[in-house]
Parts: sequence; structure tokens; C-alpha cells
Amino acid sequence: MGSGCLLLILHEVRAAPVEGASQGKVLLGLSLAACAILAASAANVMQAAEAARRQPILAMLAWGLAWGALADCLVALALSGPPVFPADMRYWGGVFYLGILGSVVTFPLYFQLVRELGPGRAAYNGVAVPIVAMLLSTLFEDYRWSLLAGGGAVLALSGMMVALRARNPSR
Repeated sequence: MGSGCLLLILHEVRAAPVEGASQGKVLLGLSLAACAILAASAANVMQAAEAARRQPILAMLAWGLAWGALADCLVALALSGPPVFPADMRYWGGVFYLGILGSVVTFPLYFQLVRELGPGRAAYNGVAVPIVAMLLSTLFEDYRWSLLAGGGAVLALSGMMVALRARNPSR
């Protein structure tokens, strides 16, 4: 599973190589992504705790999303200044899609999955997410798959299936 994910990352690095000062930005981006994965994993484990199970999912998510949005706004304001909003309807369509379908609909579904399956098994959906994103990009953005990207997707999904079967308790 990890090898497949690494192949997908390698494909993207080869598709858009960076040199010089940009390498530091890439390392910063990878470090921030690793921190985000760690934070998401901690949230998964906390969501599976008994105290969290007693709380309504929608109220917890509303507060979490509100505090997260406020933090994002403050960081963006500090780093880049006031926002500039494009008039392009594709931009607003993307914002609507990510806000409603990408957050309001999917987060409650995912956290219910965490409660039902446990954080370990539910976390495997993170393997499929980049592959689904690449499939959508193929449909809507003319993404071209390479042998490396396809091999990475196959390895990642195969590893996920093996891991899920191995963790399935016998009855």
C-alpha cells in the first residue's frame, strides 16, 4: 500500500520537477502534509473514544469546521493579505462543491464510518481518495495516466485490499 502511494507521489514529482529554491517549498509542503495526516489520524482516534461517541456528530463537526475555517482565514490573511475573489463561475462552483459535498456531506459520513468500523479500518479510505481524485481529474481536467501512476494506483488498492482482509476477524 505504501509503495503504491510512493509511486503516485514519484509520478507527480516527475511530471512537475522542481529545482533550486523551489525544493525547499516542496519539502515544506511535504512536511505540512505529514502534519495534516498526523492531525487527521489523531482526530480519527479521538472520534472513536467513548466520550466522543456520546456527542452528536453534526454539532462536533460544525464547531470543528468553524474553528478550522477561522484558523485558515487568519493564517491566509497574515501570509497573503486580504482575499481576492474571482468572478469566474467555475471558481464558485468549485467552492460550492468543496464546501457542500466535500465537507458538509462527507465528514458526517466518514465520522460515522469511524464510529462503526474503528479508526484503523476507516482510515484506509485515505488510500482510495487520491486515486478517485486522479480519476476525476482524468474526466474533467484531461489528466494523462502514466505507467508509473497506474502501477502506483494498482499497488495502493491491492495493498489496501490485503490489509482490510487481514484485519477482518474470523467469526
